[in-house]
Parts: sequence; C-alpha cells; structure tokens
Amino acid sequence: MMRYAVYEGKTKQEAIDKMFMAARLENRVNETMLIRTYPEERRKFWGLKKEVVWIATACIDDEKIMEKEKKSLYGKKNVIQPGLFDENQDIATNSDYSYSLKREVKKPVQPENGVFSSLLEKNKKLEQEVETLKNSLLEIQNYIKTEFEEIKEGLVKNTRNTAMENKRKIMQDLEISQKNIQWAEEFLREKEFHPDVIKDIVEFLNMQKSSLLLNKDNILNLIKDFLKTNIVQEEIMFENYKEGRDIIFIGPTGVGKTVTLIKLAAHLAVIRQKSLRFISIDRYKVGADSQLKAYAEIMSAPFFQIHNREEFFDLLKRDDYDYTFIDTAGKSPKDTIVLKELADWIEKTGKKLDVHLVVSATTKPKDLDMVASGYSLIDYSHIIGTKFDETVHLGSIVSLLYRTKKPISFITNGQGVPEDFEIANVDRIIADSLK
Repeated sequence: MMRYAVYEGKTKQEAIDKMFMAARLENRVNETMLIRTYPEERRKFWGLKKEVVWIATACIDDEKIMEKEKKSLYGKKNVIQPGLFDENQDIATNSDYSYSLKREVKKPVQPENGVFSSLLEKNKKLEQEVETLKNSLLEIQNYIKTEFEEIKEGLVKNTRNTAMENKRKIMQDLEISQKNIQWAEEFLREKEFHPDVIKDIVEFLNMQKSSLLLNKDNILNLIKDFLKTNIVQEEIMFENYKEGRDIIFIGPTGVGKTVTLIKLAAHLAVIRQKSLRFISIDRYKVGADSQLKAYAEIMSAPFFQIHNREEFFDLLKRDDYDYTFIDTAGKSPKDTIVLKELADWIEKTGKKLDVHLVVSATTKPKDLDMVASGYSLIDYSHIIGTKFDETVHLGSIVSLLYRTKKPISFITNGQGVPEDFEIANVDRIIADSLK
C-alpha cells in the first residue's frame, strides 16, 4: 500500500530536508521516495501579502514498513520455558525460569521504535503549527499596525493638504472678489451713479460670498437685483390711468416739461378720445404759453392762462373735462420761496393732484440730488425722466430713483410728438444703466 506525503519549505532544499528528516524519525528512509518538487505562490493577510513556498511530494511504501515492524516484533527465536505448574519440575529448582520471570517483570514495556517516532513527529508538527500560527498572528498584527499607521499618516497628510488647498483657494477667491468689487466701484462711478448709491452697493457686495464675486457678469447681476429690490416700481397703463384726472408737471428749467406734458396729453386723452384742457401757470418763461397754446389748438383743447391762484382754484373746481394738464414755470431747486408758493397753491386747491417731478437724464448725480432735495417741499408722487436719447449714462437717474424712493412714470427719448414718449420700464432702465 502506497501513500503520499507533502512537505513545505521556504526553499526547495528546505522542503527536501524536511522530507528526509521525517523519514529518519519514522525509520522509513528506504521506504520513502521523492517524486516531485515545485514552487507555489500563496497570499496571506486577506490577499494583501504574497509569498512563494516550495513543495516536496514523497511516496511512502507502507507495506514494507509493516513488514519491517513485524520483523522487529517477532524476529527473535521463541524459547519454550518450563511450565510453572509442571508436576515434574520443582519451582525452586527452576532457576532459569525464575530468573527469566524476574527479568521480564522488572523490565518496563517500551513502545516500538516506529510508533514512538510517529508520535514524536506528530507532536513536533503540532508544536510547529502552533508556533507558525503565533508567528502568523504576530505578522498580521504588525502588518495591520503598519498599514493602519500608513493609512493614518496618509489621511492626516491628505487632510492637511486639503486644508491648505482650501485655505489657498479661499484666499485666492477673496483676492479676486475684492479686485472685482473695486472694478465694480469704478464701473459705477464711470456710469455716473451717485457716490452714496455706490457706497451702498459696495457694502452689499462685501456681504456676499466670495464665490459669487469671481465673475464680473455675476457681479452686475447682483447689482441689478439690488437696485430692483430698492427702487419703487409702479404699474401704469394709458388705457386705465388711475393716478388722477388733474395732472401737473413741476421741475427745473430746461428739462422739457411743456413738450413732455403735450406728449402725455396726446397719449392719455387725444388718442383715446378723452376730453381735456390745458392750464398754464408759467408766468416767467417767455414763449411757453404760445407753445402750449399752439398744441392745444392742434388737439382742439381749451387753453387757460392763469395769472393768480384764485383763477387757478376756480378752474379746478370745474369737473367738465376728463383730464386737466397743468404746466408750471421752471424753478431753481435753490429758490425755496417760489417753491413754497407753488406748494401752497397745490395744497390749497382742495383736490388730490397727480404731481410729476420732471428731470433730465443728462443731469449729473449730485445736481439731481439737489433738485430732489429742493423740490421735496412739494408733495410730488412720480418722477418723469427726459432726454434719454441724449446720454449713455443712466446712473444719475437710477440713483435718483434709489434715493427718493419715488416711482418713475414716463420717459422721453426724442423730440417727436407724441411718438418719443413711453411708460417707464424700471428693469430696462437699470439694465441700460449697467451696460
């Protein structure tokens, strides 16, 4: 009967040596024959570590071993000893047997050489396996510890690098955003925005996240949204004009009040076949009455020239017209006496007049600020912007709307009557001011 045994070693020679050592211990050198040696790749620690092991395969002839052991057990001659109870033999005289018996009793029973060697080999293998297991566990522990330290070090390094990169990115974004805010400030100044409005916008931008300020177009969109939020808007329609039947224009000289009043009358009354009349209380401007009177004749509308406030009050008491359009003299915002007089006229009419402050879009921001401040003596409800066709910088008019919190009703963009006149679109005005 043949059986096979496998022996392992770190090298080819070590595997063969283990084979012969086992054969010598089990007294079967002549019955053991080397068949094959080959290397085998193995992985440890869940496949993380690779090593090469040499395998030695041996063939063992168990039949020869058994014969050998039989000879060892029964190889001696069988000696027939006299019987202990032989009637012809005196036990006392059977000295040879007595000696043999004593010798056999005293001699300890020893296991056969082959069996004892096999037990020793198995015990040794068990000890080796235990030692190997201990070493493997120790290697696993050391490996895991090493890997953990490397992973920990890598994580710390990556975290540190990420933190440094994030800090660098934040500083870079902050630098870019501050440069873009400076650009926006200069841009608004070029577009003739009022300094106080620019200051408010810059403060608003500084409150935004840096990531929102990395692109100039995005900054302009933020400014647009800021202005839309802080400028009063009011929906106005020619078809259903609800602001009032008695409309009066006030404002400084040279802004085009008279022509603008005529344009509004054309859109609001003439085109829609409403009855209307014109009243002039411009006692200072030469030629203003003749211009308004000429258009009144074209529109087939009555024209009234007022010389005192009693005439003015009497005319307003008559409600036989759909609309009354009132023109006033251009007044300096610094002329507080005249402005107070006009405010008194308007207040004492006893009626709610639709008062529009007419200003030119070509006026500088600080001059418009002065106009708004001077005319604040009069309770005006709307602002009209003229001469939009004569400027590319609308920052001043947008700043006026922002600072006064008054809605803009109409704009003019040319001298044509009535075509160069339209309802103001605040969103478009803001967008045009930032182009």
